[in-house]
Amino acid sequence: MIARSWHGSTTAGKARSYVQYLEEVVLVELRTIDGFRNMLVQRQAIDGGYGFTVTTLWDSMDAIERFAGDDPTVAVVPAAAQALLSSWESQVRHSEVVLQA
Repeated sequence: MIARSWHGSTTAGKARSYVQYLEEVVLVELRTIDGFRNMLVQRQAIDGGYGFTVTTLWDSMDAIERFAGDDPTVAVVPAAAQALLSSWESQVRHSEVVLQA
């Protein structure tokens, strides 16, 4: 299994809307992709706003490419997400899951 992790931040006023967007739009889309397994969203209070770490779990890099395209290291940040975020990473990290309990 492969974990795909990414970080972005938003203002306190947009944090709830961002989580709602992830749940109602992104997660719905991801569930249609063969090889997607799960999503974990972590939130940290920072500088009057929030930082988010989003980790998705996938069966393989092939599955990730079905979502991300030919260069899976590039972050997928649709315009609707950009409107809610104040900053975001342009690259993602992939790591092999060696233990899941």
